[in-house]
Amino acid sequence: MSFLEKICFPELITALPNETIAQVLSKMKEYKIWTIPVTNDKGYLVGLLTYKDLLERKVSPRSKVKSVMQNPHAISVNAKLDDVVKKFYYLRIRALPVIDSTGKVLAIASREYLTKYIIENNYVKNVKISEVMTKNVITANPEDNVAKIKWIMLRNGITRVPIIESDKLTGIVTMRDLVEKIYYASIPGKKKEMFRSEDEVLAAPIKNIMTYPVITVNEDYDLNQFVNKIIHYRISGMPIINHEGKVVGICSTFDIIKYYVSGFKIEIPVDIKIDTEISEVMKAIIEKILSYYYSKLARVTNIINLKIHVKTYERKSSGRRKYSINIYLKDDYKVHTINVSDWDLIKAFRDAFDLLTKRVEKFIDRLRTRKSMKFIT
Repeated sequence: MSFLEKICFPELITALPNETIAQVLSKMKEYKIWTIPVTNDKGYLVGLLTYKDLLERKVSPRSKVKSVMQNPHAISVNAKLDDVVKKFYYLRIRALPVIDSTGKVLAIASREYLTKYIIENNYVKNVKISEVMTKNVITANPEDNVAKIKWIMLRNGITRVPIIESDKLTGIVTMRDLVEKIYYASIPGKKKEMFRSEDEVLAAPIKNIMTYPVITVNEDYDLNQFVNKIIHYRISGMPIINHEGKVVGICSTFDIIKYYVSGFKIEIPVDIKIDTEISEVMKAIIEKILSYYYSKLARVTNIINLKIHVKTYERKSSGRRKYSINIYLKDDYKVHTINVSDWDLIKAFRDAFDLLTKRVEKFIDRLRTRKSMKFIT
């Protein structure tokens, strides 16, 4: 398997399509994994299940895995390093199964072990964590309820939120925390630690489920120290603090992947046309939103062509602009078109991609329910 052996988990943990969500959650919790391949009874890949899938598409713990799983993305056993990096970059996923030419799952590649391999082999040299981390950290207050934190995570495409009180880091909550609390509260007959129902979980203040003390690193850490700590605790990221103990950033293994691919000048294959002047700050925000939704759509369907047209079609005497967002997406099955307008460009952009994503997911779900349909490959 060449270098692939060095970036895979030591154990191969999989799920079956007809297992229940409750059964698979127990495996994910025991082995501290965020992504689990779904195979048939002969070990051939038919899908993937992640914590994000479970948080976005809340179903009963008694539901079958096949009702929630996403497309069976994978890495070929013959893949080269750059191919693997690009796959993790585009899909923004923490683990991917390694398959042979027949589609049989041989191992599970980890984003954490991949970043360790990149650093140890000097593909990224002499870099401090402060050069890689995300500086604009989204935080929350201990009294914010769980429902708000769930919305923040899904809306912003993040998997952890530091909890800050009086400028001090008092805890952290991850997507794993939310999924486990929400689903375990919904399992009939299971001993409840604190909450008797999902509604109780969502209404509770986040301080009731946050983790403390928080695993952190100083902004002067180098990437090798950071990744070693990530692997030791089997997490994907953590807050970055300065010498006064204040949070100055947050970093995940995806940030390292993104830093690495920046040297390749890799761009999302999208045709975007903007018929109006916008600031550089606005462009950066749009680029971030586009990156998030592209990866989200890529996990659902094979994107053949994605075109975006942004224009101003109305201007009031006050100078306010109304923006129109037109999106054209072609996949293996059909063409999806979306048009959304709003006075707020960022809101229009988010709303357009939210609507597009829901339509694509709904269409793919309908395909899955057809008895004659084979699993999407």
